[in-house]
Amino acid sequence: RAAFNITGGCQTAVNIIQNTSHKGTIYIDGCVEVEASGKENVVDFNDASGEIIIKGYSSNTSNGGTIKANSGQRVLGVWKGKVTLGNQLTITGGNFTGDCGGGIFNDAELTLDGCIITGNSVTETYSMGGALYCNEESKTIINAGTKITSNTAKYGGAVAVAGGTLIVEGGEISSNTVLSGGYGTGIFVKTYVEYN
Repeated sequence: RAAFNITGGCQTAVNIIQNTSHKGTIYIDGCVEVEASGKENVVDFNDASGEIIIKGYSSNTSNGGTIKANSGQRVLGVWKGKVTLGNQLTITGGNFTGDCGGGIFNDAELTLDGCIITGNSVTETYSMGGALYCNEESKTIINAGTKITSNTAKYGGAVAVAGGTLIVEGGEISSNTVLSGGYGTGIFVKTYVEYN
């Protein structure tokens, strides 16, 4: 196990793990915000062989570290590999100007293991997944201790599932909202019908 003093922020740490050992844990102590202007996501996961765990590091177990987006951005884009978020890590501030995933867009394998996703939104006309959007081939596991609260979208104020697999083992999904005419303050499942 190696320790790094990372000056480039969370994305730099993710890149180091993906480009070397392809497996590692990142501890967030304090608040990480967007590291470059013009980025769609604060942190992107792009390595299919990568397995990364991000945890809060604060000694106060009710308030671990935070990854926060600026206006118009999403917090995390999980495109490839395996990602686990835990130990009271907070994902917040996502106010994505697109239509899917205010806090997290998952297109790979994501485990929420005691993290907090709060204060995220996506507000386009057909916006889905204020906290989390699960894309068609994704796998998402929500474990005990996870809290998804106070997020907003048109469909799925907390979570929108467009396909793939969603497993809810525990946790709390509460106090999320939908925009006018929307559905599913907690979990919205979008189904596809194929006609041949």
